Amino acid sequence: MKFTFLHTIDKAYAGIAIVMSTLSILSCVIIIAVLTSCKSLRTNGRTLLICLTVANFVSCFGSIVAAGVSVFTPELTWSNFPVCAAASAISIVSNVCAYLWTCAISLYVYLCISWKKETLADKLRGVFHLVCWGFPVAVMVIATASDVIGFNFGKAKVERRPPWCWIDRETEKFEMWELITGLGWRIATIVICTALYSFVQFSLSVQQGKPDEEQINEFEEDLTLRTQKANRKLRHIPLIFVVLNAWGAWQEMASALSTTASWLVLMQVIGDHSQAFVNVILLCFLSKDVRTKLTIKCQSIRHLFSKKTSGLRPLELEELRSDTNQLMEEIELNGENDQVQG
Repeated sequence: MKFTFLHTIDKAYAGIAIVMSTLSILSCVIIIAVLTSCKSLRTNGRTLLICLTVANFVSCFGSIVAAGVSVFTPELTWSNFPVCAAASAISIVSNVCAYLWTCAISLYVYLCISWKKETLADKLRGVFHLVCWGFPVAVMVIATASDVIGFNFGKAKVERRPPWCWIDRETEKFEMWELITGLGWRIATIVICTALYSFVQFSLSVQQGKPDEEQINEFEEDLTLRTQKANRKLRHIPLIFVVLNAWGAWQEMASALSTTASWLVLMQVIGDHSQAFVNVILLCFLSKDVRTKLTIKCQSIRHLFSKKTSGLRPLELEELRSDTNQLMEEIELNGENDQVQG
């Protein structure tokens, strides 16, 4: 059993998968580093984002392995199966994890903003961890024990993409396994996130009509202010998922009926592997508090390690650190005051 590339689109598919997965892996590292190193940025909602980022990291790693099998192996044979089986298992677990964690973030933000039940949302975090990590592992174990993982190339001429390490097209009840190991959860996540995002947007439009005094009394504590602002920014994570994954759902459903267009295949591979890349843009470049934190840290590092400080005595270096810390506190205080006034 072997397969070679049939179309130029095959190489483009694998190449884009490797490039976008690499960018997303770097983005995952940035997100985790920022949220773990800056204590003031860590909210309960953003800890869920860290879990989603870990799932995205593993998913992109599995995609690079799967794409590498297609690109660097002239002919795909069963001699490559151990590597492909490992990539399939990694992809199944990480993809389902990402879908479930996206739903968890949507539900968390919905409870916090629409229902204003922050305590209930925080209590559900334990349930989120149990379901979002445990259930995907169970799905992977069942699929592996059922011996259904393998090269997905039974209809390669129809799908116009290279063979991929996932579910073997020649297995019985392929459509059922396709839904269980990925496609079904992707479609369900798109529906759930779209509905919850719509409810949250409606709630925010209603809250904007409330008197300012009521909102000030409600968010008078600094921690609550930061949490509320973080949750409002976090609500866009599910929207990003819907926009990026709609192409993949469309392509998978269309391929079951007829030949899919090359542009749709390329849109799928871009969307499937770029969620973390878009998330880091939202978190680090479109979030004022994160930008401020990163700017201060970069300035601090530049001052401490620049050539101008190489000749300073220890006492002068300590004074420089003290001035930098004072500047950080002043900027944070000004940012909080801006939140209260807003």
